[in-house]
Amino acid sequence: MLAAMMVIAIFTLLTYLLLVLTTSLAIRLTAWEAAYRGLRLPKSVVARSIQYHAAHYLPVALFTFFTIVGYQQLIQFRPMLAFKWAMYYLYVLCGEVILAAAYLFLTYWTGMKNLMYANSGGD
Repeated sequence: MLAAMMVIAIFTLLTYLLLVLTTSLAIRLTAWEAAYRGLRLPKSVVARSIQYHAAHYLPVALFTFFTIVGYQQLIQFRPMLAFKWAMYYLYVLCGEVILAAAYLFLTYWTGMKNLMYANSGGD
């Protein structure tokens, strides 16, 4: 039991550190891209936008969570039916990955585009 809790704690810490690293990289790359286009987007502004964008992960996570939990319930209570629907379950998960990636990209791009226009100082 203690070993399992230690593994969970270690993976939680590693996940957090990887998220911080990924977010930092996204902030730097976005600020660099904006500077390349001649727009002034300080890293603090980009960081605020990415933090705003993080709220869009919640519906994606919940949708996936309920799909997985629903299939786990099907396995527990109707294993033969779950076996018959296993391929469809995998197709649904793959579809969710594609839709989630498109949704997250569009919301990220919209936020960055709005920031670029808001900070361009033009028209």
